[in-house]
Amino acid sequence: MDGSAAVIEEPMESGVQEYKHNPPCFVLLHSVAKRHNGSAIIRTAVAMGVHEIVMAGSDKFSTFGCQGSDVFMKFKHFQKLEDAVSYLKHEHHCDIVGVEITDDAKSLRSAPFKGPTAFVLGNEGHGLDEKELAICDWCVYIPHHGVGTASLNVANATAIILYGFAQWAQYAEAPREGYKYVVGQRPQKRAPRGRVAADPGAIAAERARKRESAQAEDDGNDAFALFDGD
Repeated sequence: MDGSAAVIEEPMESGVQEYKHNPPCFVLLHSVAKRHNGSAIIRTAVAMGVHEIVMAGSDKFSTFGCQGSDVFMKFKHFQKLEDAVSYLKHEHHCDIVGVEITDDAKSLRSAPFKGPTAFVLGNEGHGLDEKELAICDWCVYIPHHGVGTASLNVANATAIILYGFAQWAQYAEAPREGYKYVVGQRPQKRAPRGRVAADPGAIAAERARKRESAQAEDDGNDAFALFDGD
């Protein structure tokens, strides 16, 4: 083998396997700030069979360090964190699980998962804030076995958590060839790299919301003009 990754013959829609009998895993990105952490999380998510990355707030992400893996991941974007949570809850029936040490957090060692799960990742400096903790059904933490550090880098922690979930969900191992895993055929380009493709449904809903808001404002102005004329 010449050291390059082999390419399978059959084209794949994405790097994620469709597991009919294995609970899907999601990652919810909201406050991860450093570009190298975001790209590392994406690459790990692809390797660990994450079904989709849901982004709340910014629709942009860094591809630095992704090594091209980002094109194999499905992304979805919401302006508001609450809308992202609603999508994960109602469309995919996910438990929203924060990766954080809290008083009632469950150890990853106990494999506490029950079904479809979306992991919420905290900021590099302060972890999950109050708003993010409030949307979580529960939290999971990674047990440490050494006393030299108080926490892990968010990308490293994500890798451990996603591996733990994949083992619990019994995801099938991807095919290997030589010293590396087989890379699927690159899917068709859906959006500029580093930006989540616009959702036509979300765009239509936002336009409708703006029209309703503008109409309400016009109605209010008309009422004020009538009152002012008296």
